[in-house]
Order: sequence, then C-alpha cells, then structure tokens
Amino acid sequence: MGRPRIHSEQSILAAARRVFIAEGADVDTRRIAGAAGVSQSLLFQRYGAKQALFFAAMLPEPPSLADLVGSAGETLCDDLSAMLLKLCDWLDGSLPGAVRAAVHPGFPDLIARSHATDRPQEITTVLGQAISDLIVRHGSKVSCSPEGLGEIMVELAHGRSLMRLVGGVGNPNDDWAKRRITQLLSLP
Repeated sequence: MGRPRIHSEQSILAAARRVFIAEGADVDTRRIAGAAGVSQSLLFQRYGAKQALFFAAMLPEPPSLADLVGSAGETLCDDLSAMLLKLCDWLDGSLPGAVRAAVHPGFPDLIARSHATDRPQEITTVLGQAISDLIVRHGSKVSCSPEGLGEIMVELAHGRSLMRLVGGVGNPNDDWAKRRITQLLSLP
C-alpha cells in the first residue's frame, strides 16, 4: 500500500493553471512543481509530459449532473432556466483557460487535436439525461428531444460566455434565461 496523496489533483492543477496564466506555456516545470508544492518528478509521474499537464490544467472538466440540477422549480421553464444559468457560470469560469490553451503559439493545432476529447458530447449527454428527468417530473411535453434541448442550451451558454469573455455583455440573469428557455419550449 502506497502513501496517501498529500496533494490533490485539483490543487496541483489549480497551481499549474495559475503559473501557466502568469508565465505562459513555456514556463519551466520546476516553477509549476514549486508552486504546487510537489516534486518535478511527481508532475511527470502523474501527467507524463508538460503538454499533458498544460491541457489538464487549462481545459475544463464538464460539469456533473449534480452541479447542474438544483432544487426543483415550480415549472419546467424554471428548472431549465436555473440549469442554463449554472451552465453559464461553469463556462464563465472555464473559458478563459480553454481560450489560452486553444490560442497559445507554443502548442500547435496538432497537439491541441491530440488532446481533444468528447467533452461537448459529455455535456449534452448529461444535460439530456437531466432534461429528460425534468420533463417526466413536470409531466411536460416538448417538441424536441431532451438531447436536442441540451445541445441548444450548451450553444446558448457558450455564446453568452464568449461574449462576456470579450466584454460584450453583462452577467446572464433569470430574465435572460427564462426568455431563452421559453423560446426553446415554444419551438414547433
């Protein structure tokens, strides 16, 4: 039985993210290890290469179903609006690192593609499952599939968060979310 991990994955990735953002992707791994309070060899044991550490630190994990689904609202629109706002919050926190990962000149497209995952599909699958449960719970009928609603919600949240990232709009609020969900639910 090995020693218990003193430094969590999250704390190492958070330290790496801070160093990458402050100093760029070309930073020495000794700086990252020092900031994380671990040895350089531990970084390579866990991540194999600096590129893998960079993408693990800078690319967001998809939200869990528990993170997206909160307390039950009175209507399907209330629940989906709350879910959309939580998705926006997650993207608002995730996009700055993801954008840095995508545009950094030290990591060409080939490397970025080699680390790509099916994360958008994971998110829409999670949303589709949650939306399906909400439709059943509220006894509602909708004109498109739960997965289709999930995909549209991801696109809405992604667009809104990108606009916030470049300074184009303020925080999404309940009114914005309810208007968008009402529009979605009224589609033929």
